Amino acid sequence: MPADQPSASDRPDSEPFRHDQIDLAIEETAPNLYRVVAVVPGEQTKRFKAQIHEVNPAVPDADLAGLMLHLLAEETLERLDAHQIWAPDLVEEDPPSILKSGVDFKVRFDLAAFRPPDWTFLSDLTVRLPDREITEAMIDREELDQRLDAGTSEPVEGPVQALDELTLEIESRCGEKVVMPAGKLTFRFPQESEEFNLPGIGPGQAREAILEKNRGDEVTIETPIPATHPDPDLRGRTVSTTVVIESIRRTQPATIEQVLENYGMAARPLLRMQIRIAIEQRFAEDEMAQAVSQLFPTLIRQCDFEVPEPVTRKLKMQARKRALDSLEESNPDDSNREAILANLDSNAEATAQSGARESLMLYFLRLHLGVEPEDPEKTIQAEAAQRGIRPETYRKEILDQGRTSELQVRTLRRQLGAALLKRVRIERI
Repeated sequence: MPADQPSASDRPDSEPFRHDQIDLAIEETAPNLYRVVAVVPGEQTKRFKAQIHEVNPAVPDADLAGLMLHLLAEETLERLDAHQIWAPDLVEEDPPSILKSGVDFKVRFDLAAFRPPDWTFLSDLTVRLPDREITEAMIDREELDQRLDAGTSEPVEGPVQALDELTLEIESRCGEKVVMPAGKLTFRFPQESEEFNLPGIGPGQAREAILEKNRGDEVTIETPIPATHPDPDLRGRTVSTTVVIESIRRTQPATIEQVLENYGMAARPLLRMQIRIAIEQRFAEDEMAQAVSQLFPTLIRQCDFEVPEPVTRKLKMQARKRALDSLEESNPDDSNREAILANLDSNAEATAQSGARESLMLYFLRLHLGVEPEDPEKTIQAEAAQRGIRPETYRKEILDQGRTSELQVRTLRRQLGAALLKRVRIERI
């Protein structure tokens, strides 16, 4: 008989695995943290193994203990009437658990488990949204963007003018602390009537600093940080942002006829109708984003779970590994490496706590609102439009950088923002 097939003595004889035969001793060792001592009788381990192999004979014996641990965690949650979003941890000092058919299976593990918050306060919340209408001027501006996208560009030395395509390198520091590591940003410099901000720079400062500058120019912009800033190392201090203008490209716009030909459209009114639909979609996306930015801080405060230390420890380790991997991939010889890691470590506990609470809020809010995870394609399209690049280009960038899990979180936030707008009061301003 092949080694991966259950023997006659392992077959369940039509008797299913019995959850009521599991002996669980559950002790809350810290808020929302439970030490579980589990014993599964030998007769049940035999049935468990046989039923697993009946579904998939290829499951190796080495994986059975992990599957049993998952089952025991689910049984614990059922008895506690609670939920988990982080996997259980085996007690470190215990030897590895091995599941043998017909032999009692004993294991100890720690499980972070949480009960849903009370969401009745949602109907009392208010979102303030701008009372906007789509104007012909907006459509004119979008039409110009279409012409610029289809036009021809060439590099110039400067000075920077409206509608030039710029590539900047930006880095922000507060003393020796790296607030925003050096990174590149490519965008179209907006016209005077349009709002323009850069990351790390206060409103209104960026335009004046960059306008009329030339390729290769470097400017430093000082931004005061309010005393209420969440990072105690920045409160009341000044952040210095260095901007280097790496390239300037000037575009000769295409004609309307060329744009219509590119899109296969017969007439300009059809193009303008499509532009109007795109603006409506963008407004809807913006309202979802505003709902998230206005409501999530309140929701997180209402979901003020005590997060157990094993969870935050795990999250800090994951964050450090991501940072190390990112540094290794982007620039292994980066002289700022130690400063970046020191900055990460100094905020690690606060970041882990806030990240864990937000994860719990997202999980329970999704359950409460009945939101099913959707394909991230709508998020890709919306974010690509905001950056002025094609969705397929942005999709490839996300895949190449391994940021699909972040995309899934942003997609869920979009969905929750849309669902919340149907539950809360809306005030137009």
